Formats: sequence, C-alpha cells, structure tokens
Amino acid sequence: MPFLTLDYSANLDAVDVPGLLLRLNQALVDSGQTKEVDIKSRAIRFDTFQVGTSTTDARAFAHVKVSLLSGRTPEIKKDIADRLMAVLKAEAGWPAAMLVQMAVELNDIDRAAFLSFRLGA
Repeated sequence: MPFLTLDYSANLDAVDVPGLLLRLNQALVDSGQTKEVDIKSRAIRFDTFQVGTSTTDARAFAHVKVSLLSGRTPEIKKDIADRLMAVLKAEAGWPAAMLVQMAVELNDIDRAAFLSFRLGA
C-alpha cells in the first residue's frame, strides 16, 4: 500500500512512462507517508479515448490515482496530491503543441476491509 495507477492517452508516446512512475513513487516516499517497498504502481495506456468533443488529436490526458489506507488528514492528502501534481507538471515529455489535462485523485481504502501479505524476501 499505496497503489498508484497512471492512466494516460496513447498520444503521449514521448513521455518516459517507466521513469515517470519512478518519480511518482519517489514523491510518495518523500511525503513520509509510506515506505518505498510498499508502493505498487502501474501505468495503463488508453488507445481509445476522447477528450471533449474535438475531433483532432491535439488533446491528451494523464490521470494519477492513488489508493491509500484510510486515516490520513485532509492536509496530508493535499500534500501528497500536490507532490504528485508537481511531478506530473515537471515531466519533460509532454507534447508542446497539445492540450494535456492532468489530474491527481486520492482515494481511501477502508483499513478493516483490506488485507495484505508478503511472501519471500
């Protein structure tokens, strides 16, 4: 825990997605709210997508969703969201001639309804 998912549109091929995931993970670690070994991140590329009603390929999106165990204050969640958005904004691979809509979303997972287990080293 936490689980981080980066959803992004297929027209963002210039973005170094593995590197971006690593930087997002580091932002979570830097928040002081999680250990690095506990972060599970993944990226999902959407080949079929639509941003608004435009029929051009000049729009894109990147949406970071983080699921955390419940119990953090709104201030801590805001700090985490701000850190993740700063990483998104700093990414060098965003196309200059394209409208890229970025979002960060934090969700609580009920502690009583979540189980986790580690196997091996």
